[in-house]
Order: sequence, then C-alpha cells, then structure tokens
Amino acid sequence: MERHFKNLREECRFFGVRMQTISEKLKMTQPYVSQVLAGKRQNSAILGLCMELLKKRKDELKEKLCHDNIRTT
Repeated sequence: MERHFKNLREECRFFGVRMQTISEKLKMTQPYVSQVLAGKRQNSAILGLCMELLKKRKDELKEKLCHDNIRTT
C-alpha cells in the first residue's frame, strides 16, 4: 500500500527529513522552506534538495529493511 501525502512538508515529517537541514544547506529561513514544502510558495532549489533528501532517506530505509530481513532469515 502506497502512502499519499497532501504536500512535501508532510512527507518530510513522515520520513524524518528535517526542514532545518534544508534551510541550513540553502541558507534560507525555516518558515520560508516550510511554506514552499506546503505548496504556498515556489522555489525550485528547495524542491530539488527536498526531493534529493527524501530519495536518499527512502533508500537508507529500504537498505536497512533488506539488511535486517537477511539477518533474521
């Protein structure tokens, strides 16, 4: 079952991608990053970094899940 999110901000929270990390890397304020991820403003740099960090986090979780499954079988 695939989980659906209303916006990227919710998805970041679910997967543990911190807005603080995005704001620090791009030298932008957290409220602005939050507004972009909620879909209220537009910024391609924020969206790009967010998607990159989400992909990295999902890959880490998949790797951990696969690794844990191998150890238990």
